[in-house]
Amino acid sequence: MNRKKLGYFIIRIMVGLILIIQGFENLLNLNCFEMQAIENILKTKILPSNWFYDFVVGIPFMEFLSGLLLIAGFFTKFVLKASHYIIMLVSLVLILGHDLETAFLYIILATVIFFLLIKIQYNKWSLDNRVV
Repeated sequence: MNRKKLGYFIIRIMVGLILIIQGFENLLNLNCFEMQAIENILKTKILPSNWFYDFVVGIPFMEFLSGLLLIAGFFTKFVLKASHYIIMLVSLVLILGHDLETAFLYIILATVIFFLLIKIQYNKWSLDNRVV
């Protein structure tokens, strides 16, 4: 058993669980999540006002779906890239909205995802390798 492959697998599963839990919690409390997110977005003025609802409501669904796909190891590279971009955008909104503590946690998650991306060659225990 290769330690690097095992380490990659464990970290990929952990990131997937974090995204599932984060997305699920936000879906359960969607109204509260919407209010906080829109408040931060209004502070930043980086998105047009007609994008607010779609952007805010889409985040929990994307987090949840990304987490499921990461745990399964299906479309891993695409999911990691998409998750990284979404998390960095959310981090930017949080930083500009002065919620620095939450932004810091998102940036840590984005860094872990970045390392999963650059070490994608160790992604051997996934559905990506079974389907091809």
